[in-house]
Amino acid sequence: GDFSLHYDRSKDNPSSLAADLIAKNVRQTIEFGPALVENGQALPLDNKTHVISTRSTQLEPRTGIGQIGKLHYVILLVEGRRDGYSDGISLQGFQELFLKYGAQTAINLDGGGSAKLYFYNQVINRPSSPTREVSDALIFK
Repeated sequence: GDFSLHYDRSKDNPSSLAADLIAKNVRQTIEFGPALVENGQALPLDNKTHVISTRSTQLEPRTGIGQIGKLHYVILLVEGRRDGYSDGISLQGFQELFLKYGAQTAINLDGGGSAKLYFYNQVINRPSSPTREVSDALIFK
């Protein structure tokens, strides 16, 4: 029910990371990036904080998740690469959307051809073409 960010990986010890997370009572983790918002403030979008390399100013389809409060989330999907429909959004623009909707913490998830949003087993957005198989998912039940 609570997000926390861990984007400085320079001090991580891969051989003990799982045990460290278990000791902190972490129940689920995901690794994406970059982190966009922390403590209600925009984080710098530079190569030092990026987990996954991405061009921050390029318009792309993007997905992300933010936390407004305990057990209160906002999921954003911006479509793109669809002429006459949507060009996409930059990371800076995406970050601004999360701040606009009150996210205290937010991260960029996968985008591009895997920017898909399912609701009751149906894709409810218009994914860019070509789409690709989605190997990771956040599921709320």
